[in-house]
Amino acid sequence: HLVRQVPVPGMHTKWLERHRAMVEGIVGAATDTEGLGLVASDDRLRIVIADPALRIAGLRDIAAPITELADLGFDERLVTVLIVENLETLLALPDARGLVAIHGSGYTGHRAAALPWVRGRTVLYWGDLDSHGFAILHRVRSSGLDVRSVLMDAETLQRHRELWVAEPKPFRGTLSSLTAPEQAVLDLLREEGDVRLEQERVGWDHAWARLLDALAER
Repeated sequence: HLVRQVPVPGMHTKWLERHRAMVEGIVGAATDTEGLGLVASDDRLRIVIADPALRIAGLRDIAAPITELADLGFDERLVTVLIVENLETLLALPDARGLVAIHGSGYTGHRAAALPWVRGRTVLYWGDLDSHGFAILHRVRSSGLDVRSVLMDAETLQRHRELWVAEPKPFRGTLSSLTAPEQAVLDLLREEGDVRLEQERVGWDHAWARLLDALAER
């Protein structure tokens, strides 16, 4: 069974999903076994094939298990892979030559490293301008991908100052893979009182112009 398919009378389908760690602990203590014997759900990613010439059967927006996405046969026309933190940003992307974008979905952006066609391409990461955005960037780099950040700079932050909000639980760890300019922006976020600029709040005219500049770089 999958976690929501366990046939226990009176139990809501989401209850076990939310309390799985507790139940596994109780069952493990009682039976001296690990886990609940459940089938794991396939890890899935959502991608947007922004270049019409690269689309498979005309599909632009695809969500599928990573193992299936890994088999997509993109050729040399795929030049740039853009990982974005938030779904709204992914869906707002216009068509662009040579571009495939991946929904990083918060701290799962590093899973893009499991896709063979990402390797050898220019890889960009665009996340929220906050401490966790930089922590996610670090995690993506730690997966082995050579990633360049975009729209996570001081100019973008200052340009949208009126849209800053407080970050409720800022990340406090050390991020050794950040470049000097990225670390300076992270320091600025902390100096300003642990503020954040959410990705979706960045003006699209500014964002797309900067993305086009990044896509033109090799």
